[in-house]
Amino acid sequence: MSVKRTSEQHGLVRTARVRIMDAWCKPVEAEAIPDPHRRTIRDLMKNLRRIESIRGRPRPSPREHGARKVPDRPAGTCGRRVSVQAVTVWLMVPGLFLTGCKAPPRTNGVRRAVRDLLEHQRRAWNRGDVEGFMEGYWRSPELTFSTGGRTLRGWQAALDRYRRRYPDPAAMGTLRFSDLRITPLSANAAFVLGRWRLERAEPIGGVFTLILRRDHGRWVIIHDHTSAEPKDAS
Repeated sequence: MSVKRTSEQHGLVRTARVRIMDAWCKPVEAEAIPDPHRRTIRDLMKNLRRIESIRGRPRPSPREHGARKVPDRPAGTCGRRVSVQAVTVWLMVPGLFLTGCKAPPRTNGVRRAVRDLLEHQRRAWNRGDVEGFMEGYWRSPELTFSTGGRTLRGWQAALDRYRRRYPDPAAMGTLRFSDLRITPLSANAAFVLGRWRLERAEPIGGVFTLILRRDHGRWVIIHDHTSAEPKDAS
């Protein structure tokens, strides 16, 4: 983290403190505090005073905080009540301060794992290993595979379909993926769009959509929607 960024974050904290001190003597009549919030505000200010006591610095009076003078508090108002906006600023500042220190989401690892899975599938297919290709799928009866206007359920049903449609290396051809767009949905889920193509005597290709999740530390495809381009497509 750069020094400039740290200074900006400290500035946010100082600005928030100034706003809270300025609002310390704001007339209660100017902004009524809803009953459900009064206990929260009272506890917040009690904790604030305790923190200042631990730090060894007395809480500054609004009259002493900065060069600006604060008008006298109207009679009948309580200086220990603050506006809802001031409390909101105080509650938000820690989040703003910590956001700058927070590491970015670890999406690169998800993308890399998904690419590795697809590469493993491509290599298995190109050496004629259909079962090796199917290792990238969730080995479960809950796996769904949509293609040709119908949906198959189960890992074994998907394997049987591949074996029927691609009985030998000539039918399998050489598989290529392109235009991959991998979108991490969380640390354990991802969504993939892409194109596929089989280079063979009669080339064929199309698009696919995959949903993957991490199951017991291993990424697997839990849903595959694959479609082929029409033969007369340009």
